[in-house]
Amino acid sequence: MNIQIKINQKDLQKGIQDELKKVIRRSIPRIETQLNVSLKELLQRRFNEGLPVLTPLDIGEIGIRDLENRLFNIAQAASNSFKITVRPANLLRIDIGILKSDYSDLLSLNESIFQYFSKEGNNILSWLEWILKGGNGTVVSGYDFRTGSYGSSRTGLGLMFKGSGWSVPPHLQGTSQDNFLTRCLDGIDKDIERTVKNLLNKELR
Repeated sequence: MNIQIKINQKDLQKGIQDELKKVIRRSIPRIETQLNVSLKELLQRRFNEGLPVLTPLDIGEIGIRDLENRLFNIAQAASNSFKITVRPANLLRIDIGILKSDYSDLLSLNESIFQYFSKEGNNILSWLEWILKGGNGTVVSGYDFRTGSYGSSRTGLGLMFKGSGWSVPPHLQGTSQDNFLTRCLDGIDKDIERTVKNLLNKELR
């Protein structure tokens, strides 16, 4: 004969949930630290893989010889442009913000502008702002780019001559909401969910 013992299922579930809350809340600092490391690695991989492929014509039109290196450095800086907040909620609340909406941290980097001297004086090319926010708008009014080996060319790949107006090459164009950096983040929510689940599983073992 078996002795039947009734267990209050609601109390049991509440007890389990309360214990889970205690374990998870004690782990918040560790979860936040590990999530920062994991997200930085994830962003580095995505931004590096999503860098625009440049042609010599691109380098000539933008007018910066080391444009590829500059883009790589911008991608590295962008991988640090995030904020994670982990705090108690029903179980846990994780808020993640990636990239500042105005890109002010990236646009303030030395790599984001190019200074040069010409017969008109000191000039600045805000090339990163053109690519991230300028869209298909005219950047240089009254001039067009022409390929060729001209002695006064900074890159040796071409020069600006009077014309209808120059815009960023189409495959490099971007807006605040749609540029090469934001496109690197497509579907990243799934990767972040997997990362969070893996971290929580480790804490609950």
